[in-house]
Amino acid sequence: MSDIVPVYKKILLPIDNSELCRAGINWGIEFARAWGSTLVGNHVYAARLHDDRFRQLEAGLPARFQTPEEIKKQRNIHDKLIEQGLILISDSFLDVLAKRGEEANVQIERKLMEGIHFEQLAKDINSSDYDLVVMGAHGLGRVKVSVLGSVVSRLSRLITTDMLIAKDDRSIRNGRILVAVDGSAYSYVALRKAIRIAKQFMCSIDVVSAFDPFYHYAAFNSIRYVLSAQAGKVFKFEEQEELHNNIIDRGLKRVCEANLLRADKLAAEENVEITSTVLVGKPFAKILEHIEQTKPTLLVMARYGAHHVDGADMGATAENLLRLAPCAILMVGAVDAKPFDVPVLEEYEEQPLDWDPDAIKLVMRAPPFAQAMAKASVEEFARKEGYERVTLEILNSVLKGMLPPSVRHLMGLEQDVDRKISDARKFARSPIEEFSPHESIFNWTEEAIQRLNDRVPVFIRPIAMLAMERYAREHGMDTVTVDVMIEVSKRLGYAADDGDTAADGKGDVAWTADAEERLKRVPPFERQMVRGMVESMAKADGLTTITFNVADLMLKKIKEFYTAQSQGASGYFKEVGTK
Repeated sequence: MSDIVPVYKKILLPIDNSELCRAGINWGIEFARAWGSTLVGNHVYAARLHDDRFRQLEAGLPARFQTPEEIKKQRNIHDKLIEQGLILISDSFLDVLAKRGEEANVQIERKLMEGIHFEQLAKDINSSDYDLVVMGAHGLGRVKVSVLGSVVSRLSRLITTDMLIAKDDRSIRNGRILVAVDGSAYSYVALRKAIRIAKQFMCSIDVVSAFDPFYHYAAFNSIRYVLSAQAGKVFKFEEQEELHNNIIDRGLKRVCEANLLRADKLAAEENVEITSTVLVGKPFAKILEHIEQTKPTLLVMARYGAHHVDGADMGATAENLLRLAPCAILMVGAVDAKPFDVPVLEEYEEQPLDWDPDAIKLVMRAPPFAQAMAKASVEEFARKEGYERVTLEILNSVLKGMLPPSVRHLMGLEQDVDRKISDARKFARSPIEEFSPHESIFNWTEEAIQRLNDRVPVFIRPIAMLAMERYAREHGMDTVTVDVMIEVSKRLGYAADDGDTAADGKGDVAWTADAEERLKRVPPFERQMVRGMVESMAKADGLTTITFNVADLMLKKIKEFYTAQSQGASGYFKEVGTK
């Protein structure tokens, strides 16, 4: 045993002598025997609750007990009986654990606490050095319709220590462990613990990763019946739906496959074999279906997932599984998870295909939320066809069959645009002046592309590219260089170049207090960029102070520009708010 590194060294067992509490004791004894862990039994009794309730019932006592002297006497009798009786009962509960520990040669510590059960347990756990809490899913108050006991339900939200919730009396030895991963560091911390448990108790491991493509269908069906005709044109409903079907859903499947490849790598490093499965549908529901099919002994999952935000006590999938999964559950807190806990897949992530500069520049015209998945899909096609480099020709052939019409127009893939879109594009404007959109692919230097990636906000990048190409064309250039970018960015405030007011938000143009308030109506993530654009426009007009009226006028002009873009080829660009 001295050569074994324990997964858990100090384990808390809340005790109430219920059926599932005894199942939890079995888990604790198994772990303690394997790793030499210390088991701490804690029983919480609620003497004060009985005292308060007795006083509420005093009004119903017979008349002979209603005198002050008799009431005082009855209170003393009740208090002594309840307190001493509850302590005796609590000791008896803990005696059961002590006897099991003696039989298994496991060290046992005892604790008695008075108060509300979940509250006192949370205080004990958060002030102690337990690394695992093992308890039954239900206590003595279980009824037929109970899904999860109230103490477990409340306690699970107040602690971050690992929790093992026993839901049956099966033993872990030679059992089957199911692990759910979602690509987050939290999930791989949980997987590592599952692997160590599996090695100790000779268990098999099944790893699943789930994605839900059906949510988009439900969302689009809901949107379909509320959008007005005009709103539908702006939203480009059918094309958005097509984009999700062709790129987003395929991309999500690849993400799940990558999650499982990382799990395979992690298991291989530990010389453990696993089976892995991609589940398609609502994650918690599909995991429940998988549990029904495979009957695992233990489900291992992280408390948090990839979408965790500060302040959340647990993820939605974890919460649903904690309540609904019929097997024992190990919910790993993983509060110390770090990015490097996610296994690196060199062959999957760090060896992308080489891209021609023209191809890179073209894919950057796609909507920002689709760029990464579009690139992955193109590389997948290229690998299958045996290409080692993505050229413009390969990119065109893939994207034309994948993207909806408006995105193809935006990216310059469609030469035969319909009359309506073609006319709309003629009215597109940049903050510099009117321009005529072009269909040809413009050349960019590698330095310019790098600068664009580093300095231009991703959601505004396509507009910036159009403006820079137009500037180069008007000045007789056939290539966008860094010098062109600097000149245009100074005019537009897109990038933080030397001397550009967008770099730090402060320049030689003053803003009045009411103008600053007007600027605050712009969404925060766009505000800095818009400030630079307004200041550039003010300088061009020879202004040194931006008043409310000036700011309001220029922001409206910027909105008109965005609106024109959204009506034409650039349908995915955000509008600046002018409430």
